[in-house]
Amino acid sequence: MMSNTPSIEPEQIRAARALLGWGRAQCGKIANVSAETIKNVEKGVFVPNAMTVEKLVTTFERHGVYFITFKACHGVMLDKALKPILSNETDTKNVLPQERE
Repeated sequence: MMSNTPSIEPEQIRAARALLGWGRAQCGKIANVSAETIKNVEKGVFVPNAMTVEKLVTTFERHGVYFITFKACHGVMLDKALKPILSNETDTKNVLPQERE
């Protein structure tokens, strides 16, 4: 049975943070994941559990960053139409992509 939880690579998390200009602490605060967990996942110390992956993916997508996987290639892309709306937000739980202009 296959899981519906997306998988993300450590490089994708680092790239997503870089696109948004976030440090680990800021990312962790917004995603409700510890900065230490983000560091350990990015360094390959451990593979994140499904809940951590879901928190990270949801947080990045709310800020306009989407994860791309095609065959053996992994990447991220930034929806520039969404980023300016959310770039200064720290609590975006109530802001969804369909609310952009």
